[in-house]
Amino acid sequence: MTRSGTPLDGSDIFRICCTPESRRSRFTDSSCGIRITLACWRPASRARTLSASYAPCRHGRLVGQVRPPQAIADIYLWQALAYASLGNEQRTTEALERAAMTIEAATPSNKPEWLPNVSMTTVQETIGCSYIRLGKARPAADEIARALKSRSGDTDYPSRMHKSMVLTWASQAYAMLKEPDHAVGLLQEAIPTVSTSKSVRGVQEIRKARAALRPWESEPFVRQLDGEMRTAGITV
Repeated sequence: MTRSGTPLDGSDIFRICCTPESRRSRFTDSSCGIRITLACWRPASRARTLSASYAPCRHGRLVGQVRPPQAIADIYLWQALAYASLGNEQRTTEALERAAMTIEAATPSNKPEWLPNVSMTTVQETIGCSYIRLGKARPAADEIARALKSRSGDTDYPSRMHKSMVLTWASQAYAMLKEPDHAVGLLQEAIPTVSTSKSVRGVQEIRKARAALRPWESEPFVRQLDGEMRTAGITV
């Protein structure tokens, strides 16, 4: 990512993402965390940029001199995912712990409108995703299950769409645990919402979860899943 031909550093990216124009939800790929992640293609540089991007929010050097705790927590969450992709469990754990402590100290009534979906449930989901990347299936499944329980009452469309993504992550975790029937059931729950939304990212996550079921391709319940995917317009 550049501005007038000059590469942007983490601080620049963070400021861009914290402008009033960035008002869509975390899930629509417009949060500061997602933008910073997309700005760094290689995992190693991604982790470094995420670390750099945290400095301005920690010291209050944001647009309008504001440093909402949810923005700080969001940076920590994406930092954790970057370190998990690198296989660095210690740094991943540190980032997740800092995110949790930051959210716990936040005042819910002061949540910024441009970053509305960062909460303890988001932390649980990110812990689960991080553990999947670290190959730790059981804690991943447990954390994602807790997050899904917390979101059970969410019925609006953005929440249902987000839940479908979380279901695909849970499916991956249970496939890693060699519980393919459970993994298939979770994917079957996610497919209708993703199919209706035409979400490219949702389809990618469903395909990723389906790929984790390859050892059981001959099983009837997996073949049934493949049929449901084709009916929904999702190629296997």
